[in-house]
Amino acid sequence: MLARVACLGIFFVVPGWWKLIPAAGAIFIPYFAVVVANQVTRQPVEVREIPNALPAAPTPQPETWTPPVDDARPGADERREGGP
Repeated sequence: MLARVACLGIFFVVPGWWKLIPAAGAIFIPYFAVVVANQVTRQPVEVREIPNALPAAPTPQPETWTPPVDDARPGADERREGGP
């Protein structure tokens, strides 16, 4: 911010086209400062393996559901044996 204020002060002192230099400094110095400040370097995430750790338990599989067979119906035996 101090450099920007200095550029603005010099802008009012310098005559003619020389004013473009401090004006450009007042505009671009803060812009580059923000760009550099926001630059983020991403480092790879280090995966740590815990020694002597037990393996995860297997996930229990859900039991498959089968509909119950109703042998108590009248005529159920006849259909199985090829009856009428």
